[in-house]
This record gives sequence, C-alpha cells and structure tokens, in this order.
Amino acid sequence: MSSLQSFGQMSINPPLILLGTYLMWGYFGAACLVGMGLLVGVVALQVKFSSMTHEPRKENKRMTDERVKITHEVVEGIRLIKMYTWEKLFKQKILNCRETEERTFIKMMHIDAMSRNISSTSIYVNILIVCILYIMFGGVLSPDKIYASMLILLYVGANLVHANTGRMG
Repeated sequence: MSSLQSFGQMSINPPLILLGTYLMWGYFGAACLVGMGLLVGVVALQVKFSSMTHEPRKENKRMTDERVKITHEVVEGIRLIKMYTWEKLFKQKILNCRETEERTFIKMMHIDAMSRNISSTSIYVNILIVCILYIMFGGVLSPDKIYASMLILLYVGANLVHANTGRMG
C-alpha cells in the first residue's frame, strides 16, 4: 500500500471518531467519551496484536521453505540415501524442521485467537460500560439508545480497523 493511500485512510480516523462521538453524545452524553476512548484503545490493541504475528509468520515461512528444500533433496537423492542408509538422518532433519514450523504456527494462532476474541467481545463490553456509566450519571436506558449506540460503535470500530490494516503485520 502506498504512503499516500495509507495517509488517506488514516486521515479519515479523526473525523470518523468525532462523528461517532457526536452521534453517541445525543444518546448518552458524557458517557460516550469513555465508549469512544475504549473503542480507540481496542483498535490500537488489535493493531499491536497484528504486528506481533509478523515475526512468527516470517519464521514459519522460513521453516516451511527449509523443510520443503530438505524433502526435495531427499526425493532427488533417494537412491544415494538408500545406498548409504541415511534415511534416519534425513527423516530426523525433516521432523526437526516440522516441529519448529509447528511451534511457530501455534504461537501465531494463539496471538490470532486472542486478537479475534478481543475483537468480537469488545463492542459488547464497551456498550455495557457506557450504559453503566450512563445509569450512574442518572440517565434512563431504552432499547433504541442501546441499539443505535451499538450500531455506531460497530460502524466506527470496523472502519477504524479497516483504515489501520495498511500498518498491520
């Protein structure tokens, strides 16, 4: 992604956050500031998690290439390997590469699972916190306030994540 495109997407974030805050202010007043702050924090956390998977992905690709290379060598030199009985040596080399590849893959999946869990639950926790604060400030909840605010938070959150994907991983 070019820096101009990245700048264009990133420049949308402040107006989008302000628009979301303005729309939620009509429903929840000052409590919406906490909700938008939490939303921005969660998006930053998602970007951080995404960047954490960069090294494991790179290592996984490197180990996969190494394993494929050794496997290719075995297939190409199978007669020589059989003649000198090097099967166990090459088998062990391939298994070691596979184990390392598997460890990096599992690490990558753990980070991805944490990111997905945070992503899928953050909006609901966010709206819960906003509603609790709104009630503590003396407000009265109604289904339309909750539903509209959830839609606003979902829309703003999805667009913030989309705008920040150019900087991920």
